Amino acid sequence: VDQTIRAFAALPPGTPARLTILGDGPCREELEALSRRLGQHERIVFTGAVADVTPYLREADIYVSTSMSEGMSNALLEAMSHAVIPVVSRVSGVADVVEEGVAGLVFPPGDESGLARRLEESLVMTREHRRATGEAAQAAVRRFSLDRVAECHLSLYRRLIESRP
Repeated sequence: VDQTIRAFAALPPGTPARLTILGDGPCREELEALSRRLGQHERIVFTGAVADVTPYLREADIYVSTSMSEGMSNALLEAMSHAVIPVVSRVSGVADVVEEGVAGLVFPPGDESGLARRLEESLVMTREHRRATGEAAQAAVRRFSLDRVAECHLSLYRRLIESRP
């Protein structure tokens, strides 16, 4: 999250954006202090723990994940299901769901300047480009619905059973 805050602060002055950080934890005070030190305290909102992320996803244009290991997280899939454009680190599993430049934007894990570039790129998209990217993200995540995954598993099991001697 600190990487996200620093990358957000690196956006060009006057960029019309707000960063909303959902959740709570032992680092919250430190992250809020970082936000203040970088002069971003008026543009970054810390919500604390939330029971339902749906209202936030309905308002969001971009979902950001700087994870070093968690690629296909439930949070990513949920954001994409709401047609929110993912800007995520290229870790295991991301390539399976986020087609670079089509259904979202990726950057190398730990690359803060790469994240800042991707944030800026996502924020200057035209309304049409943003809508198309969000729709592509939404379509991509449908492959991972519970019904679809269950059907794929059942199909695999049927093939394995039928191929037994």
